[in-house]
Amino acid sequence: MKRYLVKTISTATANNQSYGGETHVYIHGKDGYLLKAETRDPFVARDLITPYFVREHGYKRECDARRAYSYTHPENTEYWNSTAEIIAVEIWNDGKGGQYIKYV
Repeated sequence: MKRYLVKTISTATANNQSYGGETHVYIHGKDGYLLKAETRDPFVARDLITPYFVREHGYKRECDARRAYSYTHPENTEYWNSTAEIIAVEIWNDGKGGQYIKYV
């Protein structure tokens, strides 16, 4: 089973005095659901890339992921420069009841 997610990479500009030079990575699913956040902020950082969350919050079609707000509106301001991309994730069973995730 394949699902599509939106990955956003944000780099702080020199004007950003709080996070100057840092890079944050975010992965969003349907309805802007934040599945993964790689940041130094402990209140935001999370990793919910599990078979359950990807199945529930991932897009079934790539064209739907390309219409997501996080993909069409990356934050490019004087404080952050962002890029967005679509990533494909496959959920597969090992035949013994276990489910795993593989980035395609």
